[in-house]
Amino acid sequence: MLRQASGASGSLSASLGASSPHVRSPLVPCNYFSFQRSAQTCWMKASNRGRRPNSDVTSAACVTAPPSPKEDCNADGSVCVYYDDGLDEARAAALAATVDVAIVFLATSSSEGGDRASLDLDGNGATLVPALAAAAPKVAVCTTVPGAVLLPWSDAVDAITMAFMPGQEYGHALSDLLFGSINPSAKLPLTLPNTENEVNFTASQWPGVGGKATYSEGLLVGYRHYDKFSVVPKFAFGHGLSYTSFALSGVAATASSVTAVVSNTGAVAGVATPQLYLSFPSSAQEPLWQLKGFHKVRLAPGESATVKFSLGARDLSIWDTGTHAWVAAKGKFSAAVAQSSRDSSAVEATFTS
Repeated sequence: MLRQASGASGSLSASLGASSPHVRSPLVPCNYFSFQRSAQTCWMKASNRGRRPNSDVTSAACVTAPPSPKEDCNADGSVCVYYDDGLDEARAAALAATVDVAIVFLATSSSEGGDRASLDLDGNGATLVPALAAAAPKVAVCTTVPGAVLLPWSDAVDAITMAFMPGQEYGHALSDLLFGSINPSAKLPLTLPNTENEVNFTASQWPGVGGKATYSEGLLVGYRHYDKFSVVPKFAFGHGLSYTSFALSGVAATASSVTAVVSNTGAVAGVATPQLYLSFPSSAQEPLWQLKGFHKVRLAPGESATVKFSLGARDLSIWDTGTHAWVAAKGKFSAAVAQSSRDSSAVEATFTS
């Protein structure tokens, strides 16, 4: 979960989906039918021309009308879910204004052999979400994506979930998370940007010139680029919220290990994922922080645990392009145990190697 409103409870009372605009079929639509009772046969037709009276045949048209919200309630009717396709934003906003929570489903996809044209989500989400946020008491946006996307409306909504190409049980899993049966605990495996090409790739870097791409960014990829140029991302690498909260303390570091205490400071059991970032001596000319490990720890409310990150020679080494070998860096290291690459509550310690 990327963004979450304060408080984890609440019934879910609307489901609003945004999809791509309708694509007109190259085939002639069959909007009319004739049913012959004696033969028990029905024909679909493109037009209703040439009608003539026939007591054995009934003809009619299938016309497009604004769909009524589909309702699905539990046995006692205390929780109801309504569905709207989101294409008519005014209609969707009107429905959202009548419910406790509007849940918006957005997605984009990619495939082998081609890049996405942009980092935008598909369909009309860029305008639908703000419209719903202005109407509904609470809005949760559930996204399914293959990689980084733009979320320009993130500050206007109460919760965002992100699924990276989930499997066939995604619906059940998401229901468990939204209704609070399971506490979400996943973390972002990448940085979410604020704008297109926020890392300032040149044409020679991407997509390349003359069929050749130049990787001149070196090690400044992902969160390391954001750290180097002091850019605040939309959501940081390693970020992820849950229905509880965690705190870090008691960090200690040597050249062989780093330890810290993680505590569940909320009211719900959950899984914390402390991450270890190292800052090398300035002489090594490495990126400011580098992820060196993480641990998942399940904690009950009020429970604490000590996590230990072991460090080996490779963790404290740099790649020498001249000798094509790993070389141990010498000097003062900083170790930060954090809940993301931009966690302001990270705890730090130093050691010398």
